[in-house]
Amino acid sequence: MLVYYNNGGWVANISLILNLLFTIGVLSAMGFTLTAAGIAGLVLTIGMAVDTNVIIFERIKEELTKGKSYPQAVNDGYRRSLAPVIDAHVTTLLTAIILAYFGTWTYIGIRHYANHWYPVIPILRNIGIKTHH
Repeated sequence: MLVYYNNGGWVANISLILNLLFTIGVLSAMGFTLTAAGIAGLVLTIGMAVDTNVIIFERIKEELTKGKSYPQAVNDGYRRSLAPVIDAHVTTLLTAIILAYFGTWTYIGIRHYANHWYPVIPILRNIGIKTHH
């Protein structure tokens, strides 16, 4: 984005880095363990942020090609990109809720059996699965 969008690319790249740092900071402050699923979630977060930036920047470019001034193009570009961005994020949220629902039942099942098979608990803890209430 840095090369393609010039100054806007700088802003977008800095915001992506800050997004990642703040997310990792919050996860760390709350004491969460970073697992493969957590890494996948971070990658998805960065992907959604890049997608949002591209949608917004392309709408701004379309407005500039219509001959609008830069402030007006930015205003109209953000306004026109709101619906697709909300659509993408709501779709991702619904998918995350569905995956969390089904993943929670698997998690509960693993925890239930781990409590009955005590020797398995250290192995599960080493791979990041919590086995206590």
